[in-house]
Amino acid sequence: MDGVLSALRGRDLQIVGVFGDTTAEIQASLPALVTLKNFDGDIDVAFGGLTDDTPESWAQASQGAYRTRWTLAARALRAARDGKPGAVYVRFAHEANGDWFPWKVDARTVNDFHRSWQLFHDVLATEFPRAKLVFCANTGSRSDIGIEQLWPGDDLVDVVAVDIHAGWEAVDAASWRAQLDDVTNDGSPRGLGAWLTFAKRHGKPFAVSRWGLDPGGATGDDGMRVRLMHDFLSSNAAAARQNPAGRVIYDIFFNYETGEDTRSQITDPRNAISAAAYRALRWGSP
Repeated sequence: MDGVLSALRGRDLQIVGVFGDTTAEIQASLPALVTLKNFDGDIDVAFGGLTDDTPESWAQASQGAYRTRWTLAARALRAARDGKPGAVYVRFAHEANGDWFPWKVDARTVNDFHRSWQLFHDVLATEFPRAKLVFCANTGSRSDIGIEQLWPGDDLVDVVAVDIHAGWEAVDAASWRAQLDDVTNDGSPRGLGAWLTFAKRHGKPFAVSRWGLDPGGATGDDGMRVRLMHDFLSSNAAAARQNPAGRVIYDIFFNYETGEDTRSQITDPRNAISAAAYRALRWGSP
């Protein structure tokens, strides 16, 4: 929001991603929305549903234990964004197929998760029906169930999204393209092409809700990866008046600062190759 990434793109940001996780208080009030008060574009809000700081469960959620908090969050979202022209996307229980968040889902909890998703869907539909509910998984999975088992239902999801963390895919262009249609042993999508197919099969538009650099690994300053992601996003972008099912409607570059660590930011001087690649490409819809 400081304008640095916009300058690198050569145009204003069209969508911004924020998080509303961690504590119950943060989930209920979504304070990150304050930073977007002067931004009229699209926003993507990651909302875990369960909290980081206290023990909570999908079993409790399915019985309505957190409905009041979810309702307050939906009202905070409406208060902050109602009247603004940009779309509002809510990624509920993002990356639930991983094992690193308290809202992770496995075979023991999936039925409770489905009931909880229905409850959150109904809260959002009542309090702020303009918001779009996003099913967001990680490209890799550490759950004992597949994506089709995790899927809440076609009538309860507006957008399929995926978070892709640099490092697992091949570092040369030919192998990266070959992995686009990769699936896991249970047939769940892993490569971006496979995720696109999954979205189309369920009649939903597709988003890459988080991608970026890998400052802690071998693919840190990686201009090739930036170009390959751009190729995928642009070649599969939804066109005006086109059925968006199985087409990309937005992406969010994870240009994030963790404390004083700015290595994930493409604008960090250590990522000069990636920045040059990004600057040379056209990003976003006309």
